[in-house]
Amino acid sequence: MSLGAVIPTGQYENIQPSYQAKESIEVDGDAEDVIRKKLDFLRSIISQKIDQDYARIRNESIRKKLDKIRFTERNGILYPHVTSIIECLDPIKFDPDKLKQYASRGNLVHAQIDHFFRTGIMEEDFDDIPGTKLDKIIVEQGSEHLDYKKPSFKNFWEKYKSRIYPMGNEMKVYNDKELYCGSLDLYCIYDNVYCIFDFKTASTYDKKKLERYWKQLSAYAKCLDGVKQMVIIPLNPKKEAGFGEPIVCDEVDKYFNLFMQDRDAVRKMYNI
Repeated sequence: MSLGAVIPTGQYENIQPSYQAKESIEVDGDAEDVIRKKLDFLRSIISQKIDQDYARIRNESIRKKLDKIRFTERNGILYPHVTSIIECLDPIKFDPDKLKQYASRGNLVHAQIDHFFRTGIMEEDFDDIPGTKLDKIIVEQGSEHLDYKKPSFKNFWEKYKSRIYPMGNEMKVYNDKELYCGSLDLYCIYDNVYCIFDFKTASTYDKKKLERYWKQLSAYAKCLDGVKQMVIIPLNPKKEAGFGEPIVCDEVDKYFNLFMQDRDAVRKMYNI
């Protein structure tokens, strides 16, 4: 049997694939009934193939149109990343070259933290932490002259480790209901409360910046069960100790509702 389909890939474009399935059968009994059942079976196989191709072609089309939005594919569906959803509607207005330098400093600090949780070693020589060479070059040769060693996770951990029970770091999380994903820094119990930690290297935290961060963390929180608090750990390079007091927020639902306004807007704008 053969079956055709029209797969829309854009406003004025379509793909019209044709599918065929063949099978030889031996009829013993009611030939009409045997043939009907076999045709239904072959039709289901072809229909499944059409659905798979539709998902693949649609995903390719989305990627081409939205090259600035990061996606992860899961079960044939593209899940936009939480940070991309937020930045899509509220882009960071900052010199791109400077932004790259600050991002690289953050990458170095996060690499050090991840290395510690994976190995138990508090490595202070970044040359011994895998995957940090390019970020080191960007920071060391950058115009901002950033010091990536001043933010001190080591000092923070020495002070707070007795109050923290880590359960997962650099975790990839998915929300299969709202179709988004992201990577959180640390999932833990802090002062007997299930929390998500986010390590930041900024020096200041105004209301707008915090709202952006809380939306991000609330989205991660809704991918897990029982998270009651969101905590920003300011590894502040301007502090003598290299860190500040944790900033705690328990309004997970409030900020998730704000995040979902962004998620719904992106869904309507781009059909994702």
